[in-house]
Amino acid sequence: MIVCRPLLLVAWHLVPIAFAADEETFLVLSRDLARTAAAQSTVTAPQALERSRALIPPVAVHELVELIMDGRKPVYEVVFLTAVGRDEVELDARTGEKIIFPPVPNDPADLPKQVRLHAALAGARVTLADAMRRAAEKVPGGLIVKARADAPMGRVEFTVDILVGQEFQAVRLDATGKVLHAGAAPQEPDARGWTFDAMPAGSPHGWTPGFTNTEGARAGWTIEPDEMPMSGPNVLRLRAESASRVFNLLIASDVSLQDVDVRTRLRPDAGREDQGGGVIWRCKDANNYYICRINPLESNYRVYRVVNGKREQLQSVSLPLEAGVWRSIRAKMIGDHVMCFLDGRKLLDVRDGAIRGAGTVGLWTKADASSSFDNVAVRAAVPYPTDDTPAVAPSSAPAGAPGKPVRDQHNDDDD
Repeated sequence: MIVCRPLLLVAWHLVPIAFAADEETFLVLSRDLARTAAAQSTVTAPQALERSRALIPPVAVHELVELIMDGRKPVYEVVFLTAVGRDEVELDARTGEKIIFPPVPNDPADLPKQVRLHAALAGARVTLADAMRRAAEKVPGGLIVKARADAPMGRVEFTVDILVGQEFQAVRLDATGKVLHAGAAPQEPDARGWTFDAMPAGSPHGWTPGFTNTEGARAGWTIEPDEMPMSGPNVLRLRAESASRVFNLLIASDVSLQDVDVRTRLRPDAGREDQGGGVIWRCKDANNYYICRINPLESNYRVYRVVNGKREQLQSVSLPLEAGVWRSIRAKMIGDHVMCFLDGRKLLDVRDGAIRGAGTVGLWTKADASSSFDNVAVRAAVPYPTDDTPAVAPSSAPAGAPGKPVRDQHNDDDD
């Protein structure tokens, strides 16, 4: 079960970091989670790759091995390719045992690329395991947290991320195993991440609670342990008993961005009048900001602007939603272009210039909507090739089951 897929560093020497293969994932957050997983792991990435060999077809080639946090567990995700598509296995990073999850079907539109990549990797002189071994020789004393094979512009390349102390090094190799580059891993501009796992229980440091329409406002935000976090052990939980017109806010204290990319994981926990919640951005104060949010009671996903305390809907889609299910909510805005994603799919796409200039970001619910949040991240937004593609039909949005996270999909848009 893929809970938080770290950013895929592909051909970062040729294109800006925003044009990496999976724009949906945030480096700053994935690295915090990799540090957490590394501290709990006893199995290494080469060992995980070797153990996976007994679990995959003989003709398969490895595409990715990655150390992630899956709920409370450190896990190695091992992705492989055959002539008929992509698949994966996951191994407990403490024991090396296979973790059983239902399979995720391949997207037929991705199949031609997967077949080409399989053929390219099958013809390379070195394997992903070879690349990891040579990268470890180049950067000794570290722990490999991710290794990926790809073929940008038809040329096979391997990228290996190595955690040395608390810092990340990246090694890039060609199809012969020659080291093309080794050095500090790329960074995202103006990026911040919050997993809430290293923070003490209680009020979150660096965040300011507030309300839009304060009459009847009653809500409290706390960091506390959770039985089913996105990445354990803690979540940020809101318990709200506010009146129907109240918006419950939690605002990041030291973020200021105009072109912004912000995301969170949200689980609607309770609420009779309202449920769910979302993220806010270009926030000037408690009465002026943009917001996108889900509401299981209404079965919709919407984007609004709030100006002088008045909320106006900009766009809405209907889709089935349930309480108790973790969802990934993300908003990206460049200039007047607003894009809102749910579980990695762009469902809302609209233009609005009512709120200009830099602002902070935050979290939001309405009335008595009580929700849990995990793994919040923000960065400066930069253009991406798919920014101008239309939003997908709501029926394409993945559905979850109560108490279970929705599994992320591969989002390889680098070709």
